[in-house]
Amino acid sequence: MKRVPKNNISLALFDIKHPDGKIPASLIFSSRSDMAVKIAADIRSATGLRSAAAPVPERGRKSSKKRFRIALALAAAFSVSLFFVLAADFLSVKKEAASVGRETAANFKAAAKMLFDFEPERSSDILKSNQKNLERISRMANGRDISAILSAAGAIVPEIKNIPKLLGDFLLFGEAAVKVSASFEILKNDGLNMAMSGRGEELIGVVESIEKNLETFESLIAGIKNRVSELKGVSGVFSEMNDALVGDYVASSSELYGARRFAAALAEFLKSYDDRHLLILFQNPSEIRPGGGFIGSYADITINRGSVKKIDVRDIYDPDGQLDAKVVPPKQLRSVTGGWGARDANWFFDFPVSAEKIIGFLEESKMYKEKMVSFDGAIAVNINLLKDLLEISGPIRLPEYGTTIDKDNFLLNIQREVETGNDKKSGEPKRILKVLAPILLERFSGFSGEEKKIFIEKAIFRAAKKDIMVYFKNPEFQEFSRGLEITGAVYETSPYSADNYLAVVNANVAGGKSDALINQTIKINSSVGIDGKTVNELKITRAYRRWSGVEPFWNAVNKNFTKVFVPAGSRLLSLSGNVKRRIYDPINYEKNGYVRDADLEKAEKTAKFDENFGAETLAESGKTVFAAWLDVSPGGSGEIAMEYENPNKLILEEGRGFQFVFERQSGVGGVLEISVEAPPGFKWKESNKTVFEYKDGDPDKRIILPLTLMKIRGI
Repeated sequence: MKRVPKNNISLALFDIKHPDGKIPASLIFSSRSDMAVKIAADIRSATGLRSAAAPVPERGRKSSKKRFRIALALAAAFSVSLFFVLAADFLSVKKEAASVGRETAANFKAAAKMLFDFEPERSSDILKSNQKNLERISRMANGRDISAILSAAGAIVPEIKNIPKLLGDFLLFGEAAVKVSASFEILKNDGLNMAMSGRGEELIGVVESIEKNLETFESLIAGIKNRVSELKGVSGVFSEMNDALVGDYVASSSELYGARRFAAALAEFLKSYDDRHLLILFQNPSEIRPGGGFIGSYADITINRGSVKKIDVRDIYDPDGQLDAKVVPPKQLRSVTGGWGARDANWFFDFPVSAEKIIGFLEESKMYKEKMVSFDGAIAVNINLLKDLLEISGPIRLPEYGTTIDKDNFLLNIQREVETGNDKKSGEPKRILKVLAPILLERFSGFSGEEKKIFIEKAIFRAAKKDIMVYFKNPEFQEFSRGLEITGAVYETSPYSADNYLAVVNANVAGGKSDALINQTIKINSSVGIDGKTVNELKITRAYRRWSGVEPFWNAVNKNFTKVFVPAGSRLLSLSGNVKRRIYDPINYEKNGYVRDADLEKAEKTAKFDENFGAETLAESGKTVFAAWLDVSPGGSGEIAMEYENPNKLILEEGRGFQFVFERQSGVGGVLEISVEAPPGFKWKESNKTVFEYKDGDPDKRIILPLTLMKIRGI
């Protein structure tokens, strides 16, 4: 190894030997550093140190050596002092960055939630605040003195030089987030107007902008993760940054991965030069079905290049009347219909399955099959959302019907016209909806910014109550919608779990429109025994509200087929209050050439009828289902009471979790009361009692109650 000459020592941050006698530029104080230049000049002046290139007289060699040793000592002292001066600034940047990182991570997490809750204005304010903080830290780190020490330290610990790059990536990341928020705001405030007013190209541009900026997220996230991960080994401060930034900031952004794929798929959908068709299914909860209300009418929305080309409101019996397919209906419907069609396809509690059946029947109808029309998806809407729209728009006068429609009389007036009005006599009972729909859309298009905001808030509330559900054939659309929990899909549970699950699902079969006057109360007491098994006592009460009207479609016996979804493998112990009813096939389906639906047959093949209870036990959607009939006469009430056991055992130990999940049926409200008793010797951490209680007069679509076992001390 070549020895480095003594006179080749320069002012540097670190004492390093260089085999070729050269010092890397990164280890020499930058000429731009005023502090380094000034102190070096002061040292030379104080010691008389000359340039290394200047000759030293022989007679003064000893004194020169002495002066050189003094100079070297002073230079070393200076180097150490300067290092600590700059390092102090460096550490302040690290600490400030860690602090900002925590705040930024929390802010981004909140902003992402606001975006998904369609509150882009609030999200934008938070993201802009984040951007200012990141810019401030970036300026600190890129200051010339800090840059010098980062550059020098990077030669020893290479990861340190990634700090400016890391901050730069976060700045780009924040900029993209602000742009996405701005685009979401445009969609919220003007998206529907663009589609309805022929401004589809503008709409496409907004969606493509969202896709582009979300794509920027993906390209930056990998680098951010790697750089922060490398830096966490440098010091505890960076380890803290790693937890804050990667654990929250970047992890929260992963929720937007699906959004980017959704945006890309949506852009392709909107850009299509071929007509695309979406269904709006109007569900009537007055005649409840497992997937929601009976679908008496629907709208076929034709979209081309991002613009709504046509809205065709139809009676569900129009396509069913042109359906040649002969399909065996669900067993409970065979007393009222010989064949299955779109009108009765909303039979599955799992809405995506129901939507697939409805679309399948419509596409098989000559009305659409001969025109080669296929539907890309379906949006189910309950009456409550239309009431909200009328509340904002105000009453709508319909002169040809001699009536004014408002939020309070909407359901009654529409139902009266459909069931007994002149349109029914002329063979077009749903014509009033065709007249009303374009007026409502026109009113909506003219909403002010504040009115649109109110409507969106109401729509979000209705989605939380399961009054809005969506299904798309496109897997990217459907997966994104699943993430928003608006698909109406049944909650997935393990068949081996000791956790509890409950959904009470009703189906009105030949009971008129009587569900409009029915109040329902669900009470369940779950008790975990000493053996870890859970025994449940469930009561379902259905009672008529007072009604002074004489409408025959409401004053009818409420004939309700009740399906109780519980954990897979549960065993029915007792049942009372139900009506014992057996349904027989009205015709020989095989002999008459009917085909059986695969999903329906799969569930019905598992059904076992218990003669003692007058009820069936079957498997559906990964759950055990107890099914029974309950009839309630006008002005009266009825109650089904049952007891059942989940054989899967909860491990009884301190800290063991137990979860209760309740899912609401679309179109059905009412009171929910839950009590969960801990096993002997334990209590629940969440209530600090042996019993945890929950009550809600209008529960959301899904209630999840996580509980934790705690031993009772002294026992």
